[in-house]
Amino acid sequence: MDTLRPDEAAQITALLDAAQAARISNLRQSIIIANHAHYLSKTCDNKPLIAKSLAALSFFYMINGEADRSLAIAAEALEHYEAMNDEKGLANVKYTIASVYYKTDNLHAGLVYLTQCLAIYKKYNDQISLAKSNKALGTIYEYFGDTENAIEAYEAAINDAKQIGDINMKTNAYNPLSGIYLNQGKIDAAMELIQRSIDLKEQTGDTRGLGFAYYGRGKIYTKTREFDLAEKDFDQSIAIHTEMSEKLGLCMSVQKKGVLFLEQGKYEQAKELLLKAEELSENCNSRMLKTKTCYLLYQVFKKQQNATEALRYL
Repeated sequence: MDTLRPDEAAQITALLDAAQAARISNLRQSIIIANHAHYLSKTCDNKPLIAKSLAALSFFYMINGEADRSLAIAAEALEHYEAMNDEKGLANVKYTIASVYYKTDNLHAGLVYLTQCLAIYKKYNDQISLAKSNKALGTIYEYFGDTENAIEAYEAAINDAKQIGDINMKTNAYNPLSGIYLNQGKIDAAMELIQRSIDLKEQTGDTRGLGFAYYGRGKIYTKTREFDLAEKDFDQSIAIHTEMSEKLGLCMSVQKKGVLFLEQGKYEQAKELLLKAEELSENCNSRMLKTKTCYLLYQVFKKQQNATEALRYL
C-alpha cells in the first residue's frame, strides 16, 4: 500500500463518506466531492483511495443516468482492485456495473454481475451490501416478469436492512414491493407499504428516495381513480427528480402522469407528457421505458383516430 500521512488519508476518507451521505439529497454535490477526493488520492498516489474514489464516482454517475461515463470509470476502478486482489472493492464496482446494465435493459449482463457481487457479499456477511443487491435482484426479476422471485428478493432485502437497522435501505425495497401488490390488486397492502415508505423517508431526509415513493403512491391513486391526489404526487415526484438530476425517476414519473391524463380522457395533455417521456427515455438509455411509452402513445393516437401515428408508435 502506498504511504501517505494519516491526516491525508483521514481527509480523503472523510470526503468520500460525505459524498455518500449527500447522495440522497444532493447528488451533484456528491459528484463534486468525490472528484475532489479522487484528485487528492492521485496527488498522494495512494492506490486503495484512488480505487475507492473511482468506485464512488462510478456509482454516482450510474445514479445520475450517465451510463457510459459510469462504466468507463468502473473499468478503471476494477483494474486497481484486481491489482490489489481486493474482493470487496471488486464487488462494489460490479454492483454498479450491474445497476448500469439492468437500468439500460441489458438484463442478462446485469444479472451476471449482480450474482458475482452477491457471492462476495455473502462470503463477507456484508448485510448492507446484501440488502442493496437483493433489492436490485428483485428489480431484475420484476423486469423478467418473474413476480415470485422478485417478491422473494425484495423481502430478503428488507430483512437484510432490518438486521442492521438501515431504514432507507428497507424503504427502498418497500417501493417496488408496493408496486407488485398494486399489480396484484392488493390496493390496501400496496398503500400501507408505500405510505410507510413516505413517512420514513421524510424522517430520514432521503429526498431522492422520497421522489420514488411519491411516484409509487401516485400509481395507487391513479388505480383508485383519485386523480387529483395522483397528479399532486406525480408533480412532487417530478420536482424532486428534476432537482436531483435523477433521469430514470423523472422519465418514470412523467410517463405515469401521462397515463393519468390518458385515464381521464385528456388526450392532448397525455400526448404532450408521453412525447416528453419518450425523449427522456432516450436520455436515460432505457429501452423498456421507451417501449412502454411508445405503446401508450399508440393508445393516445388511436383514441384520437389518428391511424397513421398510432401505427407508427405501435
